[in-house]
Amino acid sequence: MTKKARLLVIALEPTPYNVDQFNAFQASGVWDVTVIYTRARSYAKDAGHNFQELPRRAFEYQTFEGRFLPSRLGAAAVVAYATFFSAPDAVLVWGYFRAELALGILTCAIRSIKFAVFSDSFRKTRGGLRLRLRQKLGSMMRAGVFKYGHLLLVGSREVGRDAVNLGCPEAKVIVFPYCVSVSRLEAATPREVPEVCLRQLTPLTTIIMFSGRLIERKGLSVLLHALNRVECESDWVLWIEGDGPERASYEKEALELGIREKCSFLGFCQMDVHGWLLGQCDILVVPSIEDNWAIAVDEGMQLAKAVISTTATGAARDRIVNGLNGLCVPDGDIAALEGALGQLIDNVEERARLGHAARQTAVFWTPERNAEVFTRALKSNEP
Repeated sequence: MTKKARLLVIALEPTPYNVDQFNAFQASGVWDVTVIYTRARSYAKDAGHNFQELPRRAFEYQTFEGRFLPSRLGAAAVVAYATFFSAPDAVLVWGYFRAELALGILTCAIRSIKFAVFSDSFRKTRGGLRLRLRQKLGSMMRAGVFKYGHLLLVGSREVGRDAVNLGCPEAKVIVFPYCVSVSRLEAATPREVPEVCLRQLTPLTTIIMFSGRLIERKGLSVLLHALNRVECESDWVLWIEGDGPERASYEKEALELGIREKCSFLGFCQMDVHGWLLGQCDILVVPSIEDNWAIAVDEGMQLAKAVISTTATGAARDRIVNGLNGLCVPDGDIAALEGALGQLIDNVEERARLGHAARQTAVFWTPERNAEVFTRALKSNEP
């Protein structure tokens, strides 16, 4: 029996979709996977994720729980030891612009360990002096990744083109999008689901779903205004899954628009409830104003849902052909989103057609495919 190679993964917080990916590495038969999660969750002001339930992890892992300096120092020490002294066969760094991740990259370069880095964006953002300094450091780190890394895993073809334009050798760039286990989504059997959703599940009601953080760039306000204007014969309700600092203002906005009774604010839902909600909805809307990827687009397409997304999401630009396997609208365009909703709310056949085509597109992109491509590319890029 061939001995498995040791793959060390250095990541930020655990999420259902990165667990799906790391499980696929472990199940490939090639890798014995160990994951260091440098934090238990994001503590950013606009963070909306709080995963208490995760898929069963088939790999070894360690998670650092705290948010303050002692936890970060502990994570950094473990990352340094794991890369510098335990000498894994390969390292995958899930991101690069954070001290603990950068330390892993640096020690891999010093020890000449094969390493790959995943990133879903290389775009610059505007800001003050502090942000510009961070961007300068990020640019220096990125140059090191491009030069010394064996592979650059990118979330989409578009990000890959950005990387090449910034100086990364094209031979190192591998398209490696965020993926989910569709079998996990389909098997979602939550112990409890929101009662309001059960009441609204009727054959004559079209279920529209929004899933995302309740922050401005996710575009929920645009969706509320579009639904207020849409003309249709069918009854509809909107399931709003997610939490964030703008929740109270969105509830007030829905009330002022006169559609509050049709909008169910469900808060942040754990993975089984999330999978159940996706499975029951008729239309998934991703109205983002800015979004590097938007995993909900992939989830909806994998489950054969009619997906409406703005062109601001990386997933829509990469996956959706407008009118063929989903609908794309310009971000912030209330009238365009109103038209897309009007096209689908009353039309069960059109929703089914788009959903079927969406599944045919999405089925190619799986965690298992990513693991296979990574393994093959890492071997072919050996010096």
